[in-house]
Amino acid sequence: MIKNTKLQFAFFWVGQNISIPSLLVKSIRISFKNEAFIYQLTDNQTPYIEGVDKTIRGALPKDIMLARLKAYSNLKTDKPTCFLDADSLVLQKFSLPDFNQYRAFIIKRLDQTSLINHNFPEFYPEFINQKFFDLMPIFFGFIATSNGGVFFKKLLANAKKMPARFHRWYGDQMSLAEEWRKKESDFLVLSQNEYLFIVKENIDLSLLINQNTKIITFKGSEAKSHILESYLQLKDIYLPQIK
Repeated sequence: MIKNTKLQFAFFWVGQNISIPSLLVKSIRISFKNEAFIYQLTDNQTPYIEGVDKTIRGALPKDIMLARLKAYSNLKTDKPTCFLDADSLVLQKFSLPDFNQYRAFIIKRLDQTSLINHNFPEFYPEFINQKFFDLMPIFFGFIATSNGGVFFKKLLANAKKMPARFHRWYGDQMSLAEEWRKKESDFLVLSQNEYLFIVKENIDLSLLINQNTKIITFKGSEAKSHILESYLQLKDIYLPQIK
């Protein structure tokens, strides 16, 4: 067996429309070419996404938060792996710091003022007059760990103990925050502007690349409409000869 020493990426996606995760995979290949190993984590029905190195399938819970955590926990590897939201793009090649004593590298929210809409997507009494930063200070869109199977199995166990509404939404972030609070020193916080820059409208990617931004993610339905045009912009930056 050939030993894999490449930086690994993993993403979760279920459903027949694979256009969004396909762009994530293409963006990784633009920057890393064959110097990355990409995992597709999914159920038994979702189509294969061209460009991934390995697809890990399994029977997943019907609730999307539990399904995501279960799919993440199905990846058994001791190699450094970046778990990314599928609605993200990688802008440039990068390497991770040494893990040493850390269980994972995480991204903490910069925004400390935004209130949670306690009525979306259903009623959450825990969120009335609460801020995202106070209850869910850690983003789930970028997590790097060298032991994903064990790490996410623990998060899945945390989430299963929560009320059923958290199995449908927010359970991943709530579980991660719970684990982080147990021993914050086990986690290294990376820069949000570098590793999970949030895009809500069309933006000049050249500026972000020059500012050392490595990964962007698209939050909200309106923002997701800019993923394709952002990918095409990225392709023009690196591969201007390809039309």
